[in-house]
Amino acid sequence: MTPRPLLAVERVATHFPVKRGGWLRRRVETLKAVDGVSFAILPGETFGIVGESGSGKSTLARTILRVYRPTAGRIRFDGLDITELDETALGPVRRNMQMVFQDTKSSLNPRLRVEQILDEPLVTHGLPRGRRRVVELLEMVGLGDSHVERYPHQLSGGQRQRIGIARVLALNPRLIVADEPVSALDVSIQAQILNLLKSLQSRLGLTIVLIAHDIGVVGYFCQRVAVMYLGRMVEAGPGRHVTRSPSHPYTQALISAIPKAEPGVRRSRILLTGEIPSPINPPTGCPFHTRCPVKLGAICERERPPRYRTVDGGWAACHALNDRPVVAEAQEE
Repeated sequence: MTPRPLLAVERVATHFPVKRGGWLRRRVETLKAVDGVSFAILPGETFGIVGESGSGKSTLARTILRVYRPTAGRIRFDGLDITELDETALGPVRRNMQMVFQDTKSSLNPRLRVEQILDEPLVTHGLPRGRRRVVELLEMVGLGDSHVERYPHQLSGGQRQRIGIARVLALNPRLIVADEPVSALDVSIQAQILNLLKSLQSRLGLTIVLIAHDIGVVGYFCQRVAVMYLGRMVEAGPGRHVTRSPSHPYTQALISAIPKAEPGVRRSRILLTGEIPSPINPPTGCPFHTRCPVKLGAICERERPPRYRTVDGGWAACHALNDRPVVAEAQEE
């Protein structure tokens, strides 16, 4: 029997009104940051979401946690529909859904010592607090009591990110959404933070959603990976297949940009022309057709591609894969 998903996102869209033009000709247009995204995550799973800047990854992360209210679709956490819950009703749910942020300089209060930073969520949610609990949290992330009295500016970038993770762990969440948690760190520190998250997941049974623009990082860390472009998911499947044998031309271009670790070995680079179109005025048909190196013609410009089956139960939305079985959106996971 298949376990119930811990998180189920069903055709979620997050749109924002944008004012354009001068005061005499002011008009309101719609920015489609997320535009019909569906996926499900099982308890204890790692799920990666990758794409260029502006693809809608961070907006999707905040929509999952109900920082933003979705314009359309449904979000279910452990079977509970949280789409329309008000702030009071969301309180107990948010204790189980926490976010690790990218920018630790702005996410940690510079006026508070580490002990106060880790005490804050405990006080807010009425949980047991004190120096012993703070030290316990620090030890979980590889720090110790010598850091208790320090301020954020007295810590390195990697140490600040560990404090951010410890603050999340204070509430014993079931789901952690990590939004670009290592992109601001040195490469050696990135590996340490990712390995810490892997270790914590194993020890605590966490479910993790990792948001990143580096498909190599996501492929290393995640069991399943989804690729976003212009507010939509264009490919998803097991991480090892999406990153080693990508089916969508956009995913192939992302993979080709990863430097080869072997000296003297060259990888054929797929260079995309042009910029990502504006989410205010996205292209009709396939969102990628304006930059696609294998564009088939009018069908790509007019029709949104269905999801075609790929390796190991994955899928990719590309008209060039029309010789493969179609996956119904309700069954893509």
